[in-house]
Amino acid sequence: MKVLHTALPALIAFGVLSACGQGQEEAQEQSEQPASGEEQVEAIEVEILTEKSQEPGEEFELKALVTQGDEKVNDANEVVFEVWKEGEKEESDMVEATDVNEGIYTAPYTIEEVGEFVIQPHVTARGMHRMPTQTISTGDAEEEHSAHGDHEDGDDHDHDHHHEHDSDILSVDFAAKEGEEDGESLSLIADIEKENETLTEAEVQFEIWQHGDEAHSWVKADEIDPGSYHADHLFEEEGEYHIVIHIENEELHEHISESVEVK
Repeated sequence: MKVLHTALPALIAFGVLSACGQGQEEAQEQSEQPASGEEQVEAIEVEILTEKSQEPGEEFELKALVTQGDEKVNDANEVVFEVWKEGEKEESDMVEATDVNEGIYTAPYTIEEVGEFVIQPHVTARGMHRMPTQTISTGDAEEEHSAHGDHEDGDDHDHDHHHEHDSDILSVDFAAKEGEEDGESLSLIADIEKENETLTEAEVQFEIWQHGDEAHSWVKADEIDPGSYHADHLFEEEGEYHIVIHIENEELHEHISESVEVK
């Protein structure tokens, strides 16, 4: 009986040590696993599928494909197409998607007049928001725009793109000027006014991407002159780029959509 009495504390101590060791191993295994909040969530992507050339007065489909990785997203919280004529964003139409099939959201629409128009789907899905843009032409607008572009290309280091946008709050004169060293580098310039006065000390960023890009580039602009915000960006490939000018201060948060063609 004495022997058993002496061995019992040792057995208890061994059990406690074993339990501690097992608890430490489990804690270590858990610490090696990423926390649920740290898991990488793949971003949603939105590709505009609407044809870039349309006939005025004829109904066509506003169309956008929403994906997340290889998955086609059919459960978006909201898909609304915003459509406006170039330079007239304050008069834009908001058209809610009426159908979805295999991740493709559609809505019927008709443009009555000849010109260039911008389509911007506003997509909210799975806690994320995307709003790419695409320019379409109706009638002979595409041919006229091409001829105008050919004329501009003849001027060395002239503006590739120059446009004014007016909203209820801001007036933005946007320009993309060729860099001095090569044709791929562009100086992005936004001259901003609020109620006919230069908007100073604002935070201005250019969001830049092409269709199909997994990530967007964000370039912070510097206020070179009062109300004039400049940033340089190296465009590594030719093609059409979408640019959203984000303008923010303590009183407002606005964004203006643009596009440039890099050749």
